[in-house]
This record gives sequence, structure tokens and C-alpha cells, in this order.
Amino acid sequence: MEIDALLQHLRNLPLWVIIAVLFAGTFMEYILPPFPGDTVVVAGAALFTALGWPMWPVFVTVTAGAVAGSAASWWAGRAVARRGLDRLAPRTRVAVTMLLDRFDRHGPMYLVVNRFLAGVRTFFFVAAGMMDYRLGVVLFWSTVSSLIWNGCLLALGRFLGGNVEALTRVMRDYNLVVGVVIVAIFTAVAWSVWRAVRTV
Repeated sequence: MEIDALLQHLRNLPLWVIIAVLFAGTFMEYILPPFPGDTVVVAGAALFTALGWPMWPVFVTVTAGAVAGSAASWWAGRAVARRGLDRLAPRTRVAVTMLLDRFDRHGPMYLVVNRFLAGVRTFFFVAAGMMDYRLGVVLFWSTVSSLIWNGCLLALGRFLGGNVEALTRVMRDYNLVVGVVIVAIFTAVAWSVWRAVRTV
């Protein structure tokens, strides 16, 4: 989603609708991971800057959306865990168990960095639900991560608010870098899991 196109859609909407769109954008990213939540945040910052509105409504709204989305992902993980991993095929169960063990060793760290990893954020909270992490702990780390990351994005949107081309370029470069990092991590983890599953 291009920032300039999103800005054009938002510019003519009432304030309460803009707030709802910002909330939904950051929430939906945890339900449908490919959804470009970060683009929505930056576009909101750019729009409010261009219109001379205060930034705090955007900050509160996108943080609330992210925390609500992480809670929904946590509940999804709990639902999966209640169904029981013993229903899975042996090799699948070994792979899932191995991934959950990795998560459990560094759970809080994954939850803190979740907002910095577009596309895979939701899986950290699904894993937290499956590992029966307390919801209060999960929401605490989700809030910390959201406050830091959204603050950075809003500062970027405010700083480059009048330059949509620069905003688009920065977000495109960021998504490219994150994509490469995620592929590298996924490849390393997949290789480890594959080696473990082969022995089953």
C-alpha cells in the first residue's frame, strides 16, 4: 500500500473515522500478518502533521490497536493449545515443540522486538498463548514494544510529513531489509527443525 494513496483516502474522512482506520490498521496486522500496519501508522503521522493536528491521538490509537491485536493472537494460541498438540502427526509435533522450546527460552525478548519485525509479529503472541504465558505479562511487553516502535514511526512521519516521496522510499527500504532478515531467520530455523524431524 503506497503512503500517498493512503493519505488521499484519509484526508477527506471525518476525524473519528481516521482514528478508527488507524486502530483497525494496527489491529489487523496481528490478524492478517501481511497487512501493512506500519504504513498506516506513518501515514497517520504524516496526515496529522500536514493538517496541524496534535500527534497524541495517533500515538494512543495505534498503540491500543497493536496491544489489542497482540491479545487476539494470544487468545488464538491458547485455543490451539487447548486442542492439544498430541493430535498432530509425530513429525509435525516434534517441529512445533522445538519451535515453542526456542520461544520459551527467550520469550520476553521476542515479545519486546515484535513491533520491529513486520510480517511475523503475530506468531510470537500465538506462541506465547500456546506456552500459557500470562496475559498480563504478554500485554505489558506488547505495550512496551508498541510504545517504542510507534514512537519511532510517528517521529519519522512527523519529520518527513511533507515529503510523501521520501516517506514511501524509507518504508520501502525498511520492508526490504526486514524481509531479508526474516528470510534469513526462517531459513536457519527451518534447517534446524528439518534436521530434528529427520530423526523421528
